[in-house]
Amino acid sequence: MRIYREQVPEAASVERAPPVFQAKDWDNIVKENENDKEEGDAALNSLFQKIYAEGSDDVRRAMNKSFFESGGTVLSTNWEEIAAKTTPIKPPDGMEYRKWTE
Repeated sequence: MRIYREQVPEAASVERAPPVFQAKDWDNIVKENENDKEEGDAALNSLFQKIYAEGSDDVRRAMNKSFFESGGTVLSTNWEEIAAKTTPIKPPDGMEYRKWTE
């Protein structure tokens, strides 16, 4: 008995599963993480840190003095305005400022 090519069925192509461990492009992952934008309080805190780090000595002095004197309710970068007077306490709308007592 002779077998001709026409009579032999072709083997079905088998798809291979991707390897479990693929090489990662770590540079691309780092770039993606750098491009992630912060939201809410984290974004605001990041902005203040950037202003403080890149600001002049007068800007840093104004930020420290205004934040300390106002009990954390005011943050100013204008040293000429802040140096001349005590920074008033300005709580957020709908809130009341109270001094800590033991």
